[in-house]
Amino acid sequence: MSSRRRRSPARLILRRREQTRYPPWAFGFHLSMDEIIAAIPKLSSTPSVLEGEGHLHSLFLQYHDVFHHVEMQMALQSDAFGWKWATIDAEPCYVNGGQRTVLSLFKCTRPSKDFLPEDDKLDVMKKIMAEAGFTKEPAWYRVAAQ
Repeated sequence: MSSRRRRSPARLILRRREQTRYPPWAFGFHLSMDEIIAAIPKLSSTPSVLEGEGHLHSLFLQYHDVFHHVEMQMALQSDAFGWKWATIDAEPCYVNGGQRTVLSLFKCTRPSKDFLPEDDKLDVMKKIMAEAGFTKEPAWYRVAAQ
């Protein structure tokens, strides 16, 4: 008779840099590069520099402005909902076999529908993302690095 190890129950990861035995899962919105670039004129206040070293620096600041804007909007809304468990952060995750940026609402040790927000609250989050120009549906993604 072989022994079978039982899987431990899924649990939320409540601290940003909490170490886990295996890479955690994140539930959130995939931020595609095309959508980030399209959002820069709308969400970034950093002026564009077209040449030299300043170009890369201004591009980095513009990306940062976009991430900061959507993170802040989502954090404010999650506070309004009373979500104490939300750890909103831009995470490198595996999307279609490659590493991409995902704005995660929360992380956990294993995907579980028990942790998903109610549909009406998730619709509010989708609306915030759509207003910023991000159209992907939220889903589970494996975090690429911790």
